[in-house]
Formats: sequence, C-alpha cells, structure tokens
Amino acid sequence: MTVITATDRQRDPAGIGYTAKRSPRLQFERFTLAIPPAHKELGKLKPKIQASSTQTYPIAGREAIVEKDINITDDTLI
Repeated sequence: MTVITATDRQRDPAGIGYTAKRSPRLQFERFTLAIPPAHKELGKLKPKIQASSTQTYPIAGREAIVEKDINITDDTLI
C-alpha cells in the first residue's frame, strides 16, 4: 500500500525526518507499507492506531516527491 504525506516542516539535514521549523513550502513523501500476509483483502483493511504500528504495517519504502508526482485519482493523501 502506498501513502503520501505532506508537512509544512523543514526536512532534517540528516535525512531521517523533519525538524520543528516551518518550511516555506509543503514537503511531500511517498511511503510504501508492507501489508502482512494475514490481510488478504486490501479493500477490507481496517488499520489500527497503536504504539507498535511499525510492527503491524512496516515501512518497505520511503521517497521524497514533488507535488507534480502525485496522482489525485490513485494516491492516498494524509
């Protein structure tokens, strides 16, 4: 599953995350989540908010993107 996030925070120079400082423009990232084999039907997936969410849906990929790379029809935006 692919999820796109947007934030108004500046990227951390180490490339790990973001700082508390505001960015002059929105920062977008695409995350690819690994769906556990127990979730056979993606359409019926009901994500749970919990402290160990990285163990439930591990991040398989992460990339910075620009707004023009977002497909409004197919992408999920948070």
